[in-house]
Amino acid sequence: MSIFYIDNLKKMTFLIPNALEIVEYCSKKAKLAIITNGLSDVQNSRISLSKLNRYFHHTFIPEEIGYPKPDRKIFEFVFAKISFSKENTIIIGDNLKSDIKGGNDFGIETCWVNFNNEINETDIIPTFEIKSLLEFREII
Repeated sequence: MSIFYIDNLKKMTFLIPNALEIVEYCSKKAKLAIITNGLSDVQNSRISLSKLNRYFHHTFIPEEIGYPKPDRKIFEFVFAKISFSKENTIIIGDNLKSDIKGGNDFGIETCWVNFNNEINETDIIPTFEIKSLLEFREII
């Protein structure tokens, strides 16, 4: 069943509300990169099939690199490979413990997409918090 699930997961792409619109908007203002903690085989397939694929300059999958988010080493690897500066970079993500903590620990601005209006009861503090992807236009 696990093999069947993964094989089918590789073929599936779905976008959260306003994802295409905000990625198109951001791509006109900045270079975009993806860091995903998903399985390499699954994520490479899903990203290549996605309508968002053409907007991203780089894709980083920790399974291929050896360090998952929020490990500082994944960010060191990414910044060694791309010409982004910390001062001009923001990580946007929906997971406080991997996306936001990783960005905070590495010294870059963070934006937590809090779709479910959760109360943050952790010591992980994002630079920005939004409820909808469209709100990100006001930040970038």
